[in-house]
Amino acid sequence: VVFGASGAVGREVLRAAHEAGYEVVAVVRDRSKLADVDLSTVTLVQADLADAAALDAALAGAYGAISALGPTANSSDEAKRYMATIEGVVKAVERSGVRRFVALSSGAVNLRRERKGIPAGIASFFVRQAVPHVVRAKQHELALLQASRLDWVAPRPPRVVEGAATGRTRIGLTVRLGPRARITTGDLADALVDQVSDTRFVGRAPFVTG
Repeated sequence: VVFGASGAVGREVLRAAHEAGYEVVAVVRDRSKLADVDLSTVTLVQADLADAAALDAALAGAYGAISALGPTANSSDEAKRYMATIEGVVKAVERSGVRRFVALSSGAVNLRRERKGIPAGIASFFVRQAVPHVVRAKQHELALLQASRLDWVAPRPPRVVEGAATGRTRIGLTVRLGPRARITTGDLADALVDQVSDTRFVGRAPFVTG
């Protein structure tokens, strides 16, 4: 099940999940945003993410779920809206009995007692200064996952740019993200889908970059 399937990363997740052999359910608020996407291999569910019953129905029988959701603007109101939305999604995944939940995080999100190194620390500092409300919302999301019963993974990318998968993705707890680090939407989607079955980073937030 893919949440946020109509966004730039979410669209690529649909492609990557299909290529990996999964039966895919895409949950979107507005199906018209996927009007230009071939949905012949996707079960499309149009639902408000605040609709608990709709989320329960979409998740029924699923093996795993991926969230490509994120705040749509850097504002306090949007951060609050997003935090409420992701809380509802996490609760729905827990109710469903689905164990594996992969949530797109951010390289600017910090872990407790984490030492990122100077280049990554500088990059995180500038992102936090530029979009503080977005980072606050994503930091809250990580706290929700850490407190959940889910087998979660929260990959943290640097700057995400539109582009196809290149196959040059690196993911790991010691991968360094400098100020020039970036990853394409295609590579990021492949990494998110890989984490549905990869057990190395369960309960962790690895860095991922191109």
